[in-house]
Amino acid sequence: MDILLKREWQILKKDIEISGENIDPLSLAKIILNWGKKLENYKDNKIRTNYIKYLLKFQDLDIEEYNFKKRWYDFNNLLKMEILRIDNDTDRLIIELYEVLTEILIFKSNIEGPIESYYYRVYTDLKKERIYYISDLGGEVLDINLKEIELREKVVPAPSKLIDKYDIQVCQEFDTYS
Repeated sequence: MDILLKREWQILKKDIEISGENIDPLSLAKIILNWGKKLENYKDNKIRTNYIKYLLKFQDLDIEEYNFKKRWYDFNNLLKMEILRIDNDTDRLIIELYEVLTEILIFKSNIEGPIESYYYRVYTDLKKERIYYISDLGGEVLDINLKEIELREKVVPAPSKLIDKYDIQVCQEFDTYS
């Protein structure tokens, strides 16, 4: 791993560890995104490219809009197994952080995908008027009526108020207090 990036990574891990028991999913997302901004102008082209490919798409989100009432992931496991175990691989670091942000910020519906135990995530158009279900595998897109469509517009993760408005159910709820 690049020496400067390794130092920045150690700072990120320390920030997460300092937050300790008080950290919640949105706080973690904010810490990761604040850290990620440092990569935007990073001198190493590969690191900057991976930042643009994986993390930039989350930078413009209003993180407070993604405070979902239900959780489809085990936050403690996500924190310990995904974040704090990342070590020396620059490519994996940025991809792992992307996967953590995806898990925290993109609602996983109960609509089962083409492969058993894979579920569609919920997105919306930029005006936050329409709902789309997008498979993590292969990018298959369904509209709100679960009809397969070809997506012709830019989408963003659906915020919690849209999830509530359309009463979209979570794939499998984890205890949010553990």
